Amino acid sequence: MFKNRVIAVVVAALLAVAGAILVFIYASNAEQRALEGVELRPVLVVTEFVPAGTVAADLGTSVAVQELPALSVAEGTVSSVEQLGDRVASADLLPGEQVFDARFVAADESDASVPEGTQQLSFSLPTQRAAGGTVQAGDLVGVFVSIATADGLPSTQLLLDGVQVLRVQGGVSDDGAEVTENVTVTLAVTAEQARSIVYSLEYGSVWLTEQPEELDDTVSGELTREGLAQ
Repeated sequence: MFKNRVIAVVVAALLAVAGAILVFIYASNAEQRALEGVELRPVLVVTEFVPAGTVAADLGTSVAVQELPALSVAEGTVSSVEQLGDRVASADLLPGEQVFDARFVAADESDASVPEGTQQLSFSLPTQRAAGGTVQAGDLVGVFVSIATADGLPSTQLLLDGVQVLRVQGGVSDDGAEVTENVTVTLAVTAEQARSIVYSLEYGSVWLTEQPEELDDTVSGELTREGLAQ
């Protein structure tokens, strides 16, 4: 009787394996049937994290060509590393992202140099709070903060003017084909400026404005509800 039980267990195991194989084959065939008649397009997809400044020729196994339905391939993407030439990534690339041509720039445009006497400060903001995500390395920005006054009243003020942008991750691509929900911006700031921005990020709301190199328009002081009504 014990021998019969062993045989029964072995048979059950074999049937389970066979069933799993049949399910796998059915699922594969179903996927193949679903793709029949669907136009596929090759697109380069990020498989491993790629830091900003990486030369296209050094991407290696960090990217791979995948065949995706044409409707899911975004405009402005590339299908091979060769299309990127000798350019470098202007921002970090995350796994799962399609590779956009606009994300690669000439080596001398990939990052702004850090001015002497300043340090780098990075923080993330919703895209609409960073000039709609159009800010790029080398731009100048104004830093506005909305925060409570000493009396506990809400106020807004221009915290810093003409701050240099060193690096940007996310935002709007050059061709407008991609818009991210958040933008990570790296600024060149002094220690005192960094302290002011960090405090504002921790206890208030920060907005960035994209500024031209020569800007005479500025404002000082706090704007409160009473001042807004004037």
